[in-house]
Amino acid sequence: MDRRVFFRVLLLLISDTLCITTAYAFAVSFRTTHFSFWFLEQPLFYLSFLVFWIYFYIFDFYYPFKHFKLYTTIIDVAYAVILGGATLSIFGYLDKTLALARPIVFLFCLFLAMTVLAVRLFYDFVLGFRLLDKRVLIIGTGQLAQKVCSAIKEVPHSGMEVIGFVSLDSSQENETKTIPPVVGSAEKLISLVGWYNVDLIVLAWEYNAQTSEVEIGQALMSQPVGVTSAIHLLEKITESVPEEIINDHYILGLVSELRTRSYLKVKRVIDVVASFCLIVLAMPVFLILTFFLGTSRKERVFYKQTRIGKDKKPFYLIKFRSMTTTPEGGKKITRIGKWIRKYRLDEVPQLLNVFKGDMSLIGPRPEMLQFVERSEKSIPFYDAVFAVKPGLSGWAQVKFKYAVSEKDYKKKFCYNLYYLKNLKLQLDILIIFKTIRTVILGKGK
Repeated sequence: MDRRVFFRVLLLLISDTLCITTAYAFAVSFRTTHFSFWFLEQPLFYLSFLVFWIYFYIFDFYYPFKHFKLYTTIIDVAYAVILGGATLSIFGYLDKTLALARPIVFLFCLFLAMTVLAVRLFYDFVLGFRLLDKRVLIIGTGQLAQKVCSAIKEVPHSGMEVIGFVSLDSSQENETKTIPPVVGSAEKLISLVGWYNVDLIVLAWEYNAQTSEVEIGQALMSQPVGVTSAIHLLEKITESVPEEIINDHYILGLVSELRTRSYLKVKRVIDVVASFCLIVLAMPVFLILTFFLGTSRKERVFYKQTRIGKDKKPFYLIKFRSMTTTPEGGKKITRIGKWIRKYRLDEVPQLLNVFKGDMSLIGPRPEMLQFVERSEKSIPFYDAVFAVKPGLSGWAQVKFKYAVSEKDYKKKFCYNLYYLKNLKLQLDILIIFKTIRTVILGKGK
């Protein structure tokens, strides 16, 4: 992790720790009319840190590049604090030694929401001045250079400010039509680094360049400046695999390496244990939805559809029925179907697919055969997604939401490749947290 990024995350974490402590102090003071450190003796106080850190993480409060807009931040803070307060109340109900007076819990949540909101808005305000941003020069003026420049600009608080492009062709040295402009040629790179006080050089190379990579590398070795490739930076910023590096060699190496990962065996054990536990916990939801869907329509409660799984083997995906047949023979979403789709409750029966081994909790989305055939024709190396089991949720689902065009499908494929490349427990946990946030906010489709 970049040192500046680590500093931002650590700063937010420390700020929330102080917010929780301060909120308890205010709540106790208001309730008892005098200041006291009595709350430091309560086990619930220390449990609060873990609970709220988790909920704040779920709502992306520790994403260092996030732009904390006023309205959305108020909503996110309200959800996180209410859920955290409810969780603490449940702990207090189950274990009386953890219980606190309701007025104290209420005041604590109120003060916490106010302080956390103030911290995030102040954080956003300070970063808006861009005083801590790295000053960046991009070597290259072609499509890749423009793409990485746009990616940096599109990420709020990216921590980078693009000063301009450095041309690899001396004839383009005075080109000013681009924004940011071409500030010079590669021949003057050393003087440009000093003149603009550059912190980072991004290599966005064209193969027909007059200046070689070796010459650039040798020139920068003695300079106190960071160097990275545009491809690497694009992957880091967008959290997807750039289209520019996808070829047969890349896919072959990725799939071959993926099949030997020991985590896939651990992942299957996690899937079996977690799906079984979730099926037991979700049994009330199963029964309630089965009752309402069974009594509201004469059609079947469950809907089965053939999807393509690992190694392109078909399987039956199970969902709660959310659509009905119209008198004209078409399909439309029912009222209850619209609601269960919003909170992704229609996908709860897929836990049975996970337990059986057709699916995993986390993985690429399982698609229909027609979609797979169409994607294979338009997206080179699309079959790479079948190297692992499809998932109930996945990186592409939480990052890109819903694809509606061929261009969207290609972007979604790049997110799937990123997941395959970085497949590990930490990423699966992150996806689970992001999925929980989607369900809580009712953003499912």
